[in-house]
Amino acid sequence: MTQIVPPVTEPVIVNPEKSLTVAELAGLAREIAIGLRPEEAVLRQYSLTASDYEILKANPLFGKLVEVAKMEWQGAHNTVTRTQIEAALAAETALPYIYSRAVSGKEPLNHAVEAVKWMTDVAGLKKDNARGSGGEQFKIVINFGGAAGVNYEGNKIIDATPEPVALPAPEDERV
Repeated sequence: MTQIVPPVTEPVIVNPEKSLTVAELAGLAREIAIGLRPEEAVLRQYSLTASDYEILKANPLFGKLVEVAKMEWQGAHNTVTRTQIEAALAAETALPYIYSRAVSGKEPLNHAVEAVKWMTDVAGLKKDNARGSGGEQFKIVINFGGAAGVNYEGNKIIDATPEPVALPAPEDERV
């Protein structure tokens, strides 16, 4: 297989005070290629100015990294991941707005409750009865009524319901 981007072990010099490692350069290229956040926010994250970015755009290695990242991001094999990330970003962007509406006191209570339910679901706080609680569980039922029995549920189930046993007839001492 032909290698598109040659291996680079030296940091890429952007300006005399700023250089980026190859990993940082690849991360920046991916962020630019994906385009989910404003360019200014991405540059701020990497401590780059607009003039630093102009220098990087002229760098052939950076150009190749952006091109490859765009192909990967827009590829058909990435459709599910891409839509999940875009939906997550949309939900994250809407979250403060939904929260402010939920706690404003101006929305009907049922709408506020639904918003809070959605937020707890997104946060992973929603109880999932199908999963159980992670630790060992057991249940003990003791019933001394008509059919006496003890049932234990845990790693193994034990049914201790005794079989009915006929009592011996009392002996007659008159004989």
